[in-house]
Amino acid sequence: GVLTAHEYRVVDGRHDGVDLVDATDLVNDTMMVKTRGEIERLRRANEICDVGIEAAVDALEPGVSEIELAGEIERAQRRAGSEYNWSITRTEVGSGHKQARPNGFTPEPTTKRIQRGDLVTLDVHAVYDNYFGDLVANAVLGEPTDGQRALERDFRSVADTLLDAIEPGAEIQAIVDRVDAAMAETDQPGDWVS
Repeated sequence: GVLTAHEYRVVDGRHDGVDLVDATDLVNDTMMVKTRGEIERLRRANEICDVGIEAAVDALEPGVSEIELAGEIERAQRRAGSEYNWSITRTEVGSGHKQARPNGFTPEPTTKRIQRGDLVTLDVHAVYDNYFGDLVANAVLGEPTDGQRALERDFRSVADTLLDAIEPGAEIQAIVDRVDAAMAETDQPGDWVS
């Protein structure tokens, strides 16, 4: 739904007497309603993401690099039918001290070797018949620490609050307020979920 200023001028200059209007809301509203076929494509894209996460867990061992792990994810997903790798964020793997960026996104994989005790974030994307899947999962290589167990417990509690708050007609701000309150009740520092 986005044109650069240059693209807009090119398109606008080719149609004398035609007014271009912003149809973003109309297109977005139309795209919200899915046919059975679209739902099946979305389901399949996300099933392929499950395959990627399973491949990552199977390959996760001390000394494997983040790039190698991303490669295992992508190989498994391609074999399962993913058409191409999502170009916006690609396959994201972060571990240990670089498990997440300050804005909450998982970093792109590097040559960093994953070590026992590292918290590892896997953010995978698949495309099936031009429909996108996206799944993120976390793992600990080895036995989790008490702090990692507390983080998982608190995250699950906040995620459950979010899922409970989502219902037809719910206002976004009310959902945000419930999640913020649940986050504040944890022992985690600051805005730890994002």
